[in-house]
Amino acid sequence: MAGSVANPVSLDPFRTITEVHWNNATHICFYIMVTRDTSTTVTTFDPPPDPGFGLRHELPYEEYTYYYIDIRTDVYTPVAGYVSTTISYGYDGGAVINSPFTYRSGSWSGVSGSEVSIDGGLPAVTTSGTWSTSETSWTDYPAFTAAHNDGEIWKTETGGSGAGISVPSGSSLLFDESTSPRFLRENNMMASGDPEWVSNGPFFAFSQPYSSGVTTIYNEVFPASSIVARYKGKAYRCIATKYQKNLGGYVNRMWILCARSPSDD
Repeated sequence: MAGSVANPVSLDPFRTITEVHWNNATHICFYIMVTRDTSTTVTTFDPPPDPGFGLRHELPYEEYTYYYIDIRTDVYTPVAGYVSTTISYGYDGGAVINSPFTYRSGSWSGVSGSEVSIDGGLPAVTTSGTWSTSETSWTDYPAFTAAHNDGEIWKTETGGSGAGISVPSGSSLLFDESTSPRFLRENNMMASGDPEWVSNGPFFAFSQPYSSGVTTIYNEVFPASSIVARYKGKAYRCIATKYQKNLGGYVNRMWILCARSPSDD
């Protein structure tokens, strides 16, 4: 092969080419994995005595349904309960890149993880949040579940500069999401006052009043745009992302697409 030690290419009587290393990759991609840890603390207590008919806080039906019913005291022993929930996020397996690929002439080729480095390392993942709810399940409240995004690790928006490039490994997913994915948690039935005895006609309970307005528990941007990958001495900056979900349980992949960036060399 010309251009090797065994078969050098002669340029002139004084110079020869013995080996050539090409790096014509226009893009690099890889995915990161973030996991979520949840811990709860349950607190129970005895409510004050029921003041009786006519002395409870009478509510219209619409407002009564926004109260979180812990115990219907006409059926159960009146014990109220609250759950304090803390959620925190971190890299799954450490702040490492997974399955790096290089892009040339419209196709992806896998490369070794040791060939790709990240300038300064990946951005830190430090998001966490704590809030309290009553002990009863919330799944029967459509107004609550509409804003309750517990099942997702990431919140993404359309954007980026992926230019129609798809995620590798035979996926039909396109790199069409912005470089600012977020960790977002919103609830719209948060506690808004002290528990009290309430009633609506024949129904009564010792309950916690809740607000129907949306409350943001946390909303933190992951600065993917700051990621600069390096392959064979050349720099590639993040230009788009893609959240690959529905992989079973909380398994997820956030794909990072980086384009050649001579200004970062």
